[in-house]
Amino acid sequence: MSSRLVQLIMGFLFLIAGIFFTFKPQLSYQKETSSDILAVVGIVLMILGVVILLSPFLR
Repeated sequence: MSSRLVQLIMGFLFLIAGIFFTFKPQLSYQKETSSDILAVVGIVLMILGVVILLSPFLR
């Protein structure tokens, strides 16, 4: 039971961090900047959070 709770907490933390990193920067299409890299990191964190949240259902 406690491992499931830890998975839920970690999943939500990754999801919230991903949302923060994705919507915080201003994306530009002219050249790659650090804000573009932060947006990609945010998307990866959101995907990781969703996978962690749904992992008990995939078993």
